[in-house]
Amino acid sequence: MVNWGGVQLDGKMAEAAGSTSKVISYVGYLTTACGATIVKAQAIPLTADASACCNPKKYTLPVGVQSNQGKFIVIKAVTAAGEVDAGVKIPIVDAGGAAGGVADAACTAGAGAAAFVALAVAALA
Repeated sequence: MVNWGGVQLDGKMAEAAGSTSKVISYVGYLTTACGATIVKAQAIPLTADASACCNPKKYTLPVGVQSNQGKFIVIKAVTAAGEVDAGVKIPIVDAGGAAGGVADAACTAGAGAAAFVALAVAALA
């Protein structure tokens, strides 16, 4: 499971439905070591809250690795103008388990989702 907080720009939340310059949703991808997409996750809609700051567990993407080829989870912000080009690439770490490899083993997404805020803000600026 990968958790992250909402995007901030100039110290303010940069999420708003219908805005072309603000985040309206997020999307996650399972990719190979070379960055080729294996699976694109369903859009992750905005979560409404009154917070003026970032809750690092505001959004969640379940990670169920279905392929030995899956090496990274990539999270991207989406605006009304489309997906931003930049995203955060988080390595999938084999946490042990069956001898069958990543598809059969318990897997977790490595640390790094927090870096998403800084990267997404740079893409929105």
